[in-house]
Amino acid sequence: MRNILPWNQGIFADINTILNRTLSQIDTPVPTPSATEKHALYSTPQGWALRVDLPGYEKSEITISLEDNALKLSAANENRGTTDLSFALGDEVETTDINAKLTNGVLEILLPKKEEVAPENKTIAVQ
Repeated sequence: MRNILPWNQGIFADINTILNRTLSQIDTPVPTPSATEKHALYSTPQGWALRVDLPGYEKSEITISLEDNALKLSAANENRGTTDLSFALGDEVETTDINAKLTNGVLEILLPKKEEVAPENKTIAVQ
C-alpha cells in the first residue's frame, strides 16, 4: 500500500486507503476484446442484420452453413487463423432467403423475417 499522504493516522489514514483503492483500479489493465465481441446483431424492418468483423479474410475463405436451426460461420486463413461462430436462429427467420456480403473486412448476413400468416377464419357447418 502506498502512502499518498505523509500522515498515517486519523482521517489521513482513511484518505490514504480510499486513494489506494482508487489508484489500484486505475492500474488494472483493460482486457482486450475477444473474437466473440467482434460481431453485432441489428434489427431491421425486413428482419435482422448480423455483422461480423473479419479483416484479412477473402470471400473464398469464409463458409456459412445452416445446421439444426443454427447459422454456422467459419473463416480460415494462413495469416489470421481460424474463426468459428454459431448463432441459434429463432422460428421467425426465413431460412430460405438468407444472404451474405463481404465488404472491406465486414461480413453482413441478412436474416429476413418470415411473413406472418393470418389465421384463417371460416365457419364450420353443423350437420
